[in-house]
Amino acid sequence: MATLLLASAPACFTEAPGGDETALPRADAILGLSLGSEGAPAEVSATYWVPVPDDLAAHATYVLTDATAVVGAALTVSFTLPEGLLGFPVAVTFRGTGGERGEIAVTGGAGSGTCWHADVLECELRYYPIHADLDAVRAYWQARGDAAASIDARVAVASLFDDDPLGIVRIRAR
Repeated sequence: MATLLLASAPACFTEAPGGDETALPRADAILGLSLGSEGAPAEVSATYWVPVPDDLAAHATYVLTDATAVVGAALTVSFTLPEGLLGFPVAVTFRGTGGERGEIAVTGGAGSGTCWHADVLECELRYYPIHADLDAVRAYWQARGDAAASIDARVAVASLFDDDPLGIVRIRAR
């Protein structure tokens, strides 16, 4: 189940440069989040989308079942990159504090990106090289009974992601 947690305990997060968290605006103030009450998880839906040419667009969105966003003094976004995209699941976490124009720069062990909020929390993320196992991607979709043309399109999306690992996670309160 995906969750969103609005937190007010800055001790749960890394400190701002110089150790003075009060020097940077709070993530919830920058994003203008209103997706629940502080400290209470909200049920959310989350998707992951890979920018691709129009002919592959129908095969480039994945439902995330484990996405979480914690917003307070810092923003933390965690989810698992889909097995249907890489051939294997990869858990990722991105964190950031401060920002301008309603944006928060985030970084993590897998890469970096920018998050912002309107009706959804959306993060555009660029990853360090991740090498997709295209045979495993094909086997993943075959095991689900997808048609051959759909499987070929899914493999093409994975190949494009392998060449340019960029994606967008969208988290929305239900």
